[in-house]
Amino acid sequence: MSSFIHTVKEIQQHYSYIPYDSIKTALWQFSRVFRGHTLLWYAGKVMRLQNATRQEIEEIQNQKLRELVTEAIDKIPYYQKACREKNITASRVQTVQDLKDFPILEKKTVKEQRDSLLTPGLDINTLVPFSTGGTTGEPTRIYLSKEAVDYAIACEVRAFHDFGCKL
Repeated sequence: MSSFIHTVKEIQQHYSYIPYDSIKTALWQFSRVFRGHTLLWYAGKVMRLQNATRQEIEEIQNQKLRELVTEAIDKIPYYQKACREKNITASRVQTVQDLKDFPILEKKTVKEQRDSLLTPGLDINTLVPFSTGGTTGEPTRIYLSKEAVDYAIACEVRAFHDFGCKL
């Protein structure tokens, strides 16, 4: 195993084929871990999933789906109201197939009811703002948790790894 590289200069020498800005970006992302974020934890989790069976992946997906639906119905005003109107309870949604009656979130709803899509009492300053490209009109602004951003980065790292890129 290679020794730990301590400075940007050493990294730049060792990985001279990577542009300096990419190195700075990678270092910034990894430094986030040492400030209490979860990027490496998610990266390990995502990498372990590549060897899971289809059944194991479906079980994980269904478990995560149940957790997400329960949290949405319990905490998010938009889903509380929409699910009450359709008589949908969290216990009715066990698999992806059970989502057929679940309220579909449209771009217009995100724009018009942004506040009702956030957990009450949540400090919006703890979230990462994100905007769509706006290619079909006005960009739509949404907010992601820092954990969601870290998970997305971990998935990108796995994709690079799967295609043989060394970061």
